[in-house]
Amino acid sequence: MSVNSAANTVILTHAGKLGDMLYSLMVGSWLHKKFGRQIHWVLPEGFGPFRYIENLLMAQEQTSRVTLVPHRIQNFDCGGQPYKFNPADYGIEGEYYNLGFRNSPNKFVPLFYAEEHGFGVDYDFTLNIPPGRPAWLENDLSARRSTELAMLFIRPDLKPLPNTEDLLELVRGMFVVERMHTWYCGIAVLCWMARIPAIVYRMSGHAPISLYFPYKRKMECVELQETPEQIARKRDGKIKQSVDYFLQKYPMENFRREWRLVQCEGGHGQIYVHDMFSGFKQLIETPVSLKLLGFEKVPVIPVSVSDFDSLESMKPIRIERDA
Repeated sequence: MSVNSAANTVILTHAGKLGDMLYSLMVGSWLHKKFGRQIHWVLPEGFGPFRYIENLLMAQEQTSRVTLVPHRIQNFDCGGQPYKFNPADYGIEGEYYNLGFRNSPNKFVPLFYAEEHGFGVDYDFTLNIPPGRPAWLENDLSARRSTELAMLFIRPDLKPLPNTEDLLELVRGMFVVERMHTWYCGIAVLCWMARIPAIVYRMSGHAPISLYFPYKRKMECVELQETPEQIARKRDGKIKQSVDYFLQKYPMENFRREWRLVQCEGGHGQIYVHDMFSGFKQLIETPVSLKLLGFEKVPVIPVSVSDFDSLESMKPIRIERDA
């Protein structure tokens, strides 16, 4: 371990995804507590959630600065790749360390990051959430769910979290609602890191719990024995993807700011919704679905093959006429 403890600031980078990046805070906190280092976070601007993370990171005692740079993420096959880059290539000079997945992790994620550089982990780290109630809560403190389609199938009785441009404001609300219900995703990590009471739903095939939640804090994990679609089908008889659901998820007032329509250059003309917050893409499977959503006249942006392939695919959007 060769950290220059005489210098005050050290640069840490991460290439995503959101939950994976949040675990680097446990490494940054160790550097801060052991050596008094302040952390300058340097993150790729192309990953949507990083555009909303600055206030949350700046609320942490370890953080001195957050900078987004045009480092291109090629894929998310094993976290954001390539995770190694030199911040000096983007005009940011100084001692730096790349945190990320050099291969598939085989231990608690922050420990996996730390061992590459001979660092330690602050196992007691908890996200600092300054007090304040966000406007999106209004006066409703009932339980909320994360916004994945899977969670709509599992818990349609709960209100979804709002789309927000500020993760700190999102977590402030999550902190005071009755309980969070979330898919095994970045929102679950936010709950774990902030010690927010949460029920997390997961399936076989998800990454082992030991990699992300080796001790429960205030979290309860529910192991699903059926897919979310099967759960919904048993409850409702059949599944229809709802126009209202997708218009709530992709409202026109957030077009270009939180979502856009894209096509792969040199592809087959298929149109996808690119969720700029999560970094996912969803194929709009039929012309009928495009029409029912009112997206027929929405501009479609061509993207390069590499940029297109870097977006993970979610379940296609297919809406029947009577949905």
